[in-house]
Amino acid sequence: MIGVDLVSAARMREIENAAIASSITTGLELMERAGRGAVDAILAEWPDLGPGSRVTVVCGPGNNGGDGFVVARLLRDAGMGVRVLAVPTTKRGPDAAEARLRWKRAGGRSDVLTRDGRAGSAPSARDDLLVDAVFGTGARGPLADRDGGGIDLADAAGHRAGSGDDPGGLRDRTVALDLPSGLDADSGRVCENRHRFVPAARLTVAFGRLKLGHVLADGPRLCGKVVVVDIGLPGVPPGEPILVERPAPRALGKRQGHKYDHGHAFVLTGGVGRGGAARLAARAALRIGAGAVTLLCPPAALMENASRVDAVMTRSLRRPDDLGVSDSEDAPINAVCVGPGFGTGERQADMLRAVLAAEVPTVLDADAITLLSVDEGLRGFLHDRCLLTPHLGEFRRLCPDRAERLASVDGPAPLYSKL
Repeated sequence: MIGVDLVSAARMREIENAAIASSITTGLELMERAGRGAVDAILAEWPDLGPGSRVTVVCGPGNNGGDGFVVARLLRDAGMGVRVLAVPTTKRGPDAAEARLRWKRAGGRSDVLTRDGRAGSAPSARDDLLVDAVFGTGARGPLADRDGGGIDLADAAGHRAGSGDDPGGLRDRTVALDLPSGLDADSGRVCENRHRFVPAARLTVAFGRLKLGHVLADGPRLCGKVVVVDIGLPGVPPGEPILVERPAPRALGKRQGHKYDHGHAFVLTGGVGRGGAARLAARAALRIGAGAVTLLCPPAALMENASRVDAVMTRSLRRPDDLGVSDSEDAPINAVCVGPGFGTGERQADMLRAVLAAEVPTVLDADAITLLSVDEGLRGFLHDRCLLTPHLGEFRRLCPDRAERLASVDGPAPLYSKL
């Protein structure tokens, strides 16, 4: 994710509308490019799909549904058996209406998806792929039944969520266009009745830019692998698709070699009686594959931390010069965690400044985020290798305007943000 801009739904609409207004492109051209990019991503993810494969595409009432009609047409042109289930609407925009018309002209037909989840024709066999094109960035808040909010798409398509014992299940053969239907593009939280929509996608094809909802709260869990495809918008450089994916468990295992071949993590702790969270972070670093982990703490807390952890090294930290954090090949420090129980005084601010100045991969949590929120000079040291993990209160202090938007969406959810 380094170097990737995250945009809100409103910002994405501004980018698209500006491109259309300046005659760089048209809404229909963007829709066609999005559909082609989605098909390329689908075939890259599931190369066994081809002539004879059975696909269901569920199209909503807006432009996300229009993207779905383009995908349906292109997959049909590739020889696949494609069935479209369309949410009934009288509000389809001109671009989506044209995409639907092109689908019909190509010989495709659409079944109406009714509120009780029944379609005009039931599937005769388990489909090879389900494409969720009901709602994209426009979904926020509870989804009304009249707009498809009461439709159980999984039942309608003859699918149920797959499991580890069922590798051919929905979880392994579902693609969401731009965002899984009902996932709020700005908060990453699910809409109130999101559980009635398609379960978590295996693949999400994001158009043009990553949205905030792809990486916040429930986004990573519901989106699966996210592939960002270029649709020709200004300011979005073409090139290889950007992948945002959880690493496979085997990628975290330690192989043969020296412990430092697997990385050395620093965790900065607070004073006496304030090291518990930092010790938990240190243990977590070991569990996910770090070869070595060192707790750095004030001298008075050294004995306390040393007596509470095994397999974690401890080191006294008096002043910023003692950190020894560097991005040079001679200093094998691969990642730093700062914040849990750290403190928010002037000394801690100096320590944080020294860590950020080294520009090594850094996780900033808790007190480190509080320090950033009250010191704009510190924020100037942030770089693209920083990962911030605020809870809502910390996020509100750091980004009060954004927090107001998040607070308007019901339901508790953790927040993960990268600046």
